[in-house]
Amino acid sequence: MQISSRFTIAVHIFACIDTFKEEFKLTSEFLAASINVNPVIIRKILSQLKAAGLVKVQRGSGGASIAKPLDEITFFDIYQAVECVEHGELFHFHENPNQKCPVGRNIHNVLDGKLIQIQDALENELGKITLEDVMMGISVCRNKKLANVFYRLELIEAYGTGIQKIMNAYQDQFIKPEIKASNNVFKIILPNTNAQAELREELQYHTHIQPEDEETQIMQMIDQEKRIQRKQVQERLGISQTTSGRILKQMVKKGLIMQRGRGKNTCYVKK
Repeated sequence: MQISSRFTIAVHIFACIDTFKEEFKLTSEFLAASINVNPVIIRKILSQLKAAGLVKVQRGSGGASIAKPLDEITFFDIYQAVECVEHGELFHFHENPNQKCPVGRNIHNVLDGKLIQIQDALENELGKITLEDVMMGISVCRNKKLANVFYRLELIEAYGTGIQKIMNAYQDQFIKPEIKASNNVFKIILPNTNAQAELREELQYHTHIQPEDEETQIMQMIDQEKRIQRKQVQERLGISQTTSGRILKQMVKKGLIMQRGRGKNTCYVKK
């Protein structure tokens, strides 16, 4: 059992029509160039979609248009329009199991109900996805000239993948990117991931760890090493550069330790 490529071609057709409807006449030749198939295949599928009331096709070079709002057309609608499912059954059962065999005699009883459950589950899932969901994931250049310049400078890997890559990069972050858009412009606000890490660490530090415990460990380190540097504190206590520097600065103010040297040579000793 396999759903044919007619289904994905049909979805591709809808995506092209919605994307280029203001710029081009959506002829079978135009659509075929995007899908990279013979225009005859496109015309056949358009005919099926038209018969299902999903698209309108003008004679001549008028092209195709979508007959309903995108949020009213589901994958199941498209599936029903273009897939030729015999007798409405997705699975084609072998016709003549041997009735003299105990397996052949009972195989229908065992499988029929389960196959129906599988088909129902598939059709229910197809019914949950609309063409609007598809188009939300398709990006169109707002400034084609600028995009082409960036592409030639090899600053763009692939058109329309940037937002998804950004969201994937922030998948495990505490604060997510914020996207604001109007009819003419949009902006995306990217949180500082380093600041987020420090904020999370600060929250954990103040919630779970007492400052005296940190200071005690640092004093023990100085007893053992005689002198220590900030990086040693950072690695031993498992804290950030900012947090380790802040703790050492507070200990200097309290008179517990002294700072010697500057820059990379900075170290801390007992007072």
